[in-house]
Amino acid sequence: NHWPSQSNPDDDRMAAAQALVEMAEHTLIADMVIAAGDFNTADDDVLNGITEKLLPVFYDAEAQARAQGVALWPGTYNFRGVWGSLDHIFVLKAAVPTGLNWESVLIRHQNLLETRVWNGIPEQHPRRFDVSSGHGYSDHLPLSMSVSL
Repeated sequence: NHWPSQSNPDDDRMAAAQALVEMAEHTLIADMVIAAGDFNTADDDVLNGITEKLLPVFYDAEAQARAQGVALWPGTYNFRGVWGSLDHIFVLKAAVPTGLNWESVLIRHQNLLETRVWNGIPEQHPRRFDVSSGHGYSDHLPLSMSVSL
């Protein structure tokens, strides 16, 4: 998934959420459905596709891991000095295999951070890719989870 950015109306992300739920509901109940990517949904979105559409039918892997006490990096994205997670891994609740290990969830940050100054304060950010130098990675940190079936 790569939902419309925050520069788009919340309605656009709600439509993406509805499409994802409809696709997931059309799978066989025995199938495991994992949706991952940049969902571009902030907690303060007036219309929030994650809380209103996805969480009733999907588990949020990062939230499940944090609830089990897994120590994770504060988020996948740093915007104006505040870490958050625009990136998610969702697992369809109706088809979660027995013994799914939420403790394997990881926000990878080792060697992927750089220090930048914002408002006079140095802080760590994901090392963005710079096309002119060919160095860097992304403005988001990768989120991973191991699944054994």
